[in-house]
Amino acid sequence: MPDRALVEAFIATVVSGRHAEAIEDFYAEDASMQENHGAPRVGRDVLVAHERAFLARMAKIVTHPVERWLLDGDRVVINWVFEVTDKDGVTRRLDELAIQLWGGDKIVREQFYYDPGALTLSDSAHPGECRDPDHKALTARAESALRQASNCGAIRSGSRHSPG
Repeated sequence: MPDRALVEAFIATVVSGRHAEAIEDFYAEDASMQENHGAPRVGRDVLVAHERAFLARMAKIVTHPVERWLLDGDRVVINWVFEVTDKDGVTRRLDELAIQLWGGDKIVREQFYYDPGALTLSDSAHPGECRDPDHKALTARAESALRQASNCGAIRSGSRHSPG
């Protein structure tokens, strides 16, 4: 099961923009990733190739510093926020929860939960602010879920990370 330092190292790797390297370094050889309820992708090599292909289609990806994550035994939940700019200069915001199962010091299964409709254009006058009127409601629901999880008896004291 991962410890706090290992999860923080994983998060730092992703936030630094080394997305494919994070998969190479932190995922098990037979790991799987799944978008919402889509079919899972299986195998670290497949995951890395998929990530590199996605990165090649984009002009820029900004991974915002992680403000909320939970660690409970071999399970980790991370609230990622990305600003993704395609090669046409269109920027979209993705606010997702990643639910991970770790086996020892490697991620063996990860499933992402996000509203595909929230992949709306960012307001160019206010970078990082989403035009989707439902975005605030989605964010509020995600924050509520994180609060409930952190308040539940299954989450050990000190396992919730909230910087500053």
